[in-house]
Amino acid sequence: MGKIMSRASCLVLGIAFAVGTAAAPALADTNTGYQLWNKGDFYGAVAQWRPAAIAGDPIAQYNLARAYQLGRGVPVDLKMAETWFGKAAALGHLPSRDNYGLILFQNGDRTSAMPYIEEASTRGDPRAQYVLGTALFNGDTVKKDWVRAYALMTRASAAGISAASSSLAQMDKYVPLDQRQRGLTLARTLENAVSTPKMTAGLVGDTAPAHNVVASEDLPPSDVGAPPMPTQPVVLSAGGALRIHS
Repeated sequence: MGKIMSRASCLVLGIAFAVGTAAAPALADTNTGYQLWNKGDFYGAVAQWRPAAIAGDPIAQYNLARAYQLGRGVPVDLKMAETWFGKAAALGHLPSRDNYGLILFQNGDRTSAMPYIEEASTRGDPRAQYVLGTALFNGDTVKKDWVRAYALMTRASAAGISAASSSLAQMDKYVPLDQRQRGLTLARTLENAVSTPKMTAGLVGDTAPAHNVVASEDLPPSDVGAPPMPTQPVVLSAGGALRIHS
């Protein structure tokens, strides 16, 4: 019995050693890719990330997804971006979970996207707040809630998303005053809420603080085609903001 336990212990130690030695090169390749990316060598960066991503490194998977999303080092391919964000999201990588929900939504799978968008919104992602605020306003995929929609759109606007500012101006024409006031109160609560911090070191495109203006390449999907509201003809426009239809 003692010999069996001894052999089992050796096997466990051997596996742990193998995993440790395999992980070190993957991390090195990920960091090397990030350095190449920052120098403008997108092809070189992708060449470093792909083996690490295949090996299961979530940071490499995230960065490879961003490369496909932006078309740098590889052709633009939103389905491939969705695949790699999804793999990293399944490993619990928070920036990947945030982006996975947004790209699912952009690729037309709103039902699957919404739990991720809700989660990202809770963590304060302004893109998710914009998309969720729009969905709540229109009653699209989620139950209509103008108070929460106004609060989320206020937070997204404050983060610098211009489409959210345009949407907020349109909401002012339809949301009753008492609901707007409640929405502003909720927005302040959301602003002060403690959210889960993100680890962004080595991640492509997510090194800026959340309150900075979001770059155009990071804006949420625009052409989502939400249906008109039953009582108020307000839908998403092609530019991503709420639009009044005559």
